[in-house]
Amino acid sequence: MDSLDAAQLTDTSYSAVRQHNFHQATLLVVEDQEDIWTLVHFSLAKYFSDVTLHRCANRKEAIAYLTDCMANRIALPKLILQDLYLPQNEAGFGLLKDIRMLLGNQQQIPILVVSSSVDEADIRGAYYQGASFYIVKPQTINSWLSLSQSLRQFWWEQGVLPLPEAAQGQ
Repeated sequence: MDSLDAAQLTDTSYSAVRQHNFHQATLLVVEDQEDIWTLVHFSLAKYFSDVTLHRCANRKEAIAYLTDCMANRIALPKLILQDLYLPQNEAGFGLLKDIRMLLGNQQQIPILVVSSSVDEADIRGAYYQGASFYIVKPQTINSWLSLSQSLRQFWWEQGVLPLPEAAQGQ
């Protein structure tokens, strides 16, 4: 399925949206801490078994992965979960800016910043640099599972994720 038409978007069963969202679906997670990645991976794998999970541990890996996707015409991730402190917030802010510059207007992938910080400057800075949403990082496995379930329900089952480049403007 390459595009959605108006008739499909009015389908109250959301089947067209789900079909689009899950087609060649990758969720990119940018997390530098191995122990946190273990929790994130476990919880996402439970609710996103039909989505490819790809992890990058730092800013450099994430940009290299996205650049490779674009250069080799591999589907870009449909959603990005990004830690803000990689390990400092400057790296997280830089990654947000880098992703937005790399993709330009081609594809506005939602970037969800997930951080333990509740500092106002971090939250404002994340949005200023292009975050789509700021989430305070869960501290327990049950909280990660709840977040993963909510992400699936909202972003994958109810929302319409960005359309592929070829389908825009149709």
